[in-house]
Amino acid sequence: MATSETLDVPIIGELTRADLYRTASMIPTLVADIPDGGYENLSEYPITGGVDIAAATRARAEDQGALLMSSGGTTGAPKLSWLPYDLGLERQRRTWDPLDASSVLLNLFNPGRLWGSHYYIQELARISHSVVLPTGPFDKSEMPNWVEVFQRAGVNALAGNPTTLADFADACLEHGMDLPIKTIIWMAEPWAPQKLESIGVAFPQASLWGNYGAVETWVMGTSEPECAPNVLHLLPEHMIECHDGGALISRRADGWAVPLLRYNLKDHVVPTQCACGRDRAMRVLGRAGDTVSLCSAIFRADEVLDTVRKVSGVVDAQIVLSSASSEEETSASAMTIDFITDGADHDIAQISDAVRDHLITGFVHMASIVTKYPDALHVEHVDNLTRIKRTNKTPAIVRR
Repeated sequence: MATSETLDVPIIGELTRADLYRTASMIPTLVADIPDGGYENLSEYPITGGVDIAAATRARAEDQGALLMSSGGTTGAPKLSWLPYDLGLERQRRTWDPLDASSVLLNLFNPGRLWGSHYYIQELARISHSVVLPTGPFDKSEMPNWVEVFQRAGVNALAGNPTTLADFADACLEHGMDLPIKTIIWMAEPWAPQKLESIGVAFPQASLWGNYGAVETWVMGTSEPECAPNVLHLLPEHMIECHDGGALISRRADGWAVPLLRYNLKDHVVPTQCACGRDRAMRVLGRAGDTVSLCSAIFRADEVLDTVRKVSGVVDAQIVLSSASSEEETSASAMTIDFITDGADHDIAQISDAVRDHLITGFVHMASIVTKYPDALHVEHVDNLTRIKRTNKTPAIVRR
């Protein structure tokens, strides 16, 4: 196993010195600087980024061809990856295999614009010998026109991100559509409690199969029906260093979609335990940079939103920043909490006051900020939270 005397961070999984050296030899930007046999300590290898991923995958594509995909650009500039045509799924299916020849899968991920999730699901269905309907997402108003197609096809499985899946579930409930869904594949964002509840009501027999990855890394972790919500398991032949400033992922090169060596995910990943009892369990708490500097006080976005979601009547919430100069800027003079409810007859003013009170009492600096700057914190009820059009994700932070 590769070790490091200087790393004092939790590590999930393990790789040998030979594994790391083999991976380094497949990354053109590193290979010239790595000694024969590799380094003894993990920390001696450099931290890599998007430039290294692009160089490694593009070099491979010159001989083998590739699918060119781009990250969604949800939280930063899009990154390109040249991916093998099987997307690493032949290797991944040895340990995670949600579909089979009896599956009829509705692919609710947006197609096009180089976003990888739709095509990943298509390939998963192909190698699983499943039937797949590559529709993309639906508006609620469209659903009655499609129910006959779903029923004739025998749809019994869904794939999408939690926002899209919850929309689909709510539409089925609204229109009285009873689909015999047995399998749901989710990825691209975590579950909020209300979205998970919608799925449970609409599809009570469905089992949940989750994925964690990115276009520049492809899939790194998965969950199975026995797993706790939002708990994932690092795949075999992978290793994650759980740094607060961004987890670093490495993997054995052979068979997987992308060679990775200490690649900075810029996600906050922590080890955990899972109800299923399996090892390599982890939680992804959000982007490592998803913090807000409000009047010079720092707040973690996930902690703010978790506090808001605990307020009775709140289904989900989002942080809206004012006076942020760019998409990457998190310093703001004012913060608005947009929240949505479940559509019941709520006293919105009372919920808004409760959200504000929870934030003021739950964070040590918030009371002094709103005392000195009364317009620094606002709470608004909205019909819908802002989504990323390309991916249909609901980001934690938006800027206006």
